[in-house]
Amino acid sequence: FVPSLFSHFLRVRATDNASRVEIPDGGVTIYTSAIPAFDILGQGAAGGFSGQCNGGPSNAGFNNPYAVVYDSSNDRLFVSDTANNRVLAFTNTYGGNGLFVDREGDRVIGQANFQSCDAPNPPTRSSLNGPRGLSYDSTNARLFVADTGNNRVLAFPVANGFASTPEAQYVLGQTTFDASAAGLGSNGLNTPWGVAHAWNLSILFVADSANNRVVGFSTTSLSDGMNATTVLGQTDLVSNGLGTSLRQMSGPSGLLWVRDFPNVDRLYVSDRGNSRVLVFRMDSAPSNGMDASAYLGVTGSPGATQ
Repeated sequence: FVPSLFSHFLRVRATDNASRVEIPDGGVTIYTSAIPAFDILGQGAAGGFSGQCNGGPSNAGFNNPYAVVYDSSNDRLFVSDTANNRVLAFTNTYGGNGLFVDREGDRVIGQANFQSCDAPNPPTRSSLNGPRGLSYDSTNARLFVADTGNNRVLAFPVANGFASTPEAQYVLGQTTFDASAAGLGSNGLNTPWGVAHAWNLSILFVADSANNRVVGFSTTSLSDGMNATTVLGQTDLVSNGLGTSLRQMSGPSGLLWVRDFPNVDRLYVSDRGNSRVLVFRMDSAPSNGMDASAYLGVTGSPGATQ
């Protein structure tokens, strides 16, 4: 389950194998196991939407959806439809009964229309290749997309009522929009998975998975191919070794930024290769190579994996 930071009642579960996104009942604040979904996207009520690239995608079907993010101000849900090389936006999502008004995407990002699933090589400023992580910047009405297959992160303008197939405003991880090579250093990325916008610190964190690190870019003033200012999982911006200590990672994937009451900031990192979640407490600006303050999913010493 992925909670919306802006709306306590929305909880979204992405189920890759079924190529669908499920919306379980969020009317309660404490969840028990096996809670049923009360609405569904990506499949009809009885299943049956194809949604797959080779079966002809549509505005109603998914093929391996990975991430979701909700814009509560404008009642919009964004879903990264990974194997269809696109992001779908669902607007005016809920009716009076709490169910979706319809189950059809209203906007598409990364494709020219709802029926295509192209991943051009070289890429363009409006194309995607296996997008994964999403993060929404409500202040600037832009959507950050981890364009995993192109080794970059794109920032799309998505003001309310935006048209389908928008062009990205900025690219991170590449210096131009037609480049896709894997990189390291302060301005390179290699298979980015997750993104999380720490709005109060003006930092976009990116899980740079194949470089075994999380890098942070200042969002105060974005520019194409800009340098990262922060790195976690490594002591510098030119290393990419893996490890199991509290300051190391192995293939990080999902990220979640949470401001807990009273004003305690935490970055949760899914340290996929080490079968754990690292928790970085950031009451002030993070320092390069800092230790995680806690870890979840393993017992014993920080270096334990299971």
